[in-house]
Amino acid sequence: MKLIAILALFASLLCAPAHALEYSVGNTGGNCSECVWIAAEGDIEEGDTAKLEAFLQREGWERPYLVRINSPGGNVAEALELGRYLRIQRSRVIVSSTQSEFYEPAGKVLQSYGGGVCASACVFVLMGGVSREISTDSMVGVHQFTPSLDGMESSSATISSTQTTVAVLQAYAIEMDIDPIVLTLAAATPPEGMLWLEPRDMERMNLLTSRNFKEFSTWALQPAGNQLVARASQEQTNGRTAYLAADCRFFHLGLEMTGDGLEELAEAIRGADLTLDETQWSYPLKIADVTIRDGMIVLSFTEGPKILAAIVQANDQLNIDIDVPWVYMSSIGGPQFDIPTSNMDEIAPHVLNSCR
Repeated sequence: MKLIAILALFASLLCAPAHALEYSVGNTGGNCSECVWIAAEGDIEEGDTAKLEAFLQREGWERPYLVRINSPGGNVAEALELGRYLRIQRSRVIVSSTQSEFYEPAGKVLQSYGGGVCASACVFVLMGGVSREISTDSMVGVHQFTPSLDGMESSSATISSTQTTVAVLQAYAIEMDIDPIVLTLAAATPPEGMLWLEPRDMERMNLLTSRNFKEFSTWALQPAGNQLVARASQEQTNGRTAYLAADCRFFHLGLEMTGDGLEELAEAIRGADLTLDETQWSYPLKIADVTIRDGMIVLSFTEGPKILAAIVQANDQLNIDIDVPWVYMSSIGGPQFDIPTSNMDEIAPHVLNSCR
């Protein structure tokens, strides 16, 4: 992490716009999931949430939304309201700027996106995304809030003290499943400075959802009734766990989940395309069942021995790809799960022989 004076923000090529938050439709003219978005550019001010609702109704947008935000911050209270609204709408939030230019072959103005800034109060808007990402060359920064400037004035009608304000912000971070340590880092940075967060640190705090998982452990043999099972475990950066298990009939992927909507998520996985991917090939996986037990969603795949053989023979990175709609990506921790291959050649024969 780097502590940079706030003046560096204005010297940077990534300067965020110094005007009230404005919403517009971004469209590259292409046909892809990221080719059309809601652009949010400018300072966050009171009433921006209501303004977004009116914009969406006027434009006829249906949720979930893809929002690209580029903002230096602003009103903290409004940022919390806007973040909650985006979470309710299951929005995907990406820190990036939006530029418009006339595209002569199409004969019309189209948009492109690039590096942007999300600093100060904007970080609370980013927290509200179901999926939270940054585009290439984008920056996310935090510092101390200033009650008199950020819409968090101490009064009997709002918040009575700075301590209460901090508690409100911590509760919001926890509500959004973000590590509150981000607020500790902000509190240690003077208002006139800015702490620019590194992507790997944001992932550890779950502020970014692009790579939620650490690597799986190596495979280990475990008894299961009268047979042996190969098992590997994994811990998410937010403390949740996942596991892989293989027997002579099935291959299982278990994902620890919290909150509501597990049945909806399980149904989305049942309807998804799932593949076993290596650099040189891709193999479609067939789901035997998707179950919910003990706070985990468990995917059971048929052709367990074939998957075991693929792991043994893999020459490169091997992963399971789950092609669910992006609104569920944050819940499952990402679209891909890397499969350890290092010691399966020793483990697989014991698993297969235990069933004979």
